[in-house]
Amino acid sequence: MDKKILLLDGHSILSRAFYGIPPLTTTSGLHTNAVYGFLNIMLKAIDDEAATHITVAFDLSREKLQRTRLYPQYKAQRKPMP
Repeated sequence: MDKKILLLDGHSILSRAFYGIPPLTTTSGLHTNAVYGFLNIMLKAIDDEAATHITVAFDLSREKLQRTRLYPQYKAQRKPMP
């Protein structure tokens, strides 16, 4: 059986899910739309790519990353997460 590894950018998907889905909250007001959207996007990607393994990467800090140093406009239009 061949392995098919799916690599996902966790912060990108969370941001997309948070802003792309109407607000969903628990009865106490906790936002859940990012988690709901993240899981839907991840599960669809697994199905679409027929992945046997999955890796989700998240940035560890808010320091400037190499991609931001190389391309200052990276994420320039992205709203900050609340």
